[in-house]
Amino acid sequence: IEFLENELSQAVVNHCKITWKQINHDDGVINNAVKIFYKDLMESKWEIKSLFSAANMREQTKRLVRAIGSTVALLDDLDTLVPVLEELGKRHVYYNVKPEHFKYVRRSWFRMLAQALPLSW
Repeated sequence: IEFLENELSQAVVNHCKITWKQINHDDGVINNAVKIFYKDLMESKWEIKSLFSAANMREQTKRLVRAIGSTVALLDDLDTLVPVLEELGKRHVYYNVKPEHFKYVRRSWFRMLAQALPLSW
């Protein structure tokens, strides 16, 4: 969350909101994007795949879409967003997510963006 400690530029916020709108405008696009994300993430490291062994991926997809949507919506209000993300992080500790896993999450997210929206990223 350190990167959120300083105010995000309005250009970054706007780009995130536009990108999210492009992905989330249609169920087919968002579902494909999430499939790309999770496929890449689970192929990145065996222990990450094991974190999802008991997960209902349909529900997991819904939770991911809600979490990203809420995060993007709050990018203009970091005072509200930071505690929300801190709480989300605490919940992920319960699922044995480790800080070193997030480099794989970030990489998979950007790979998904490159495939889902090649002209934007």
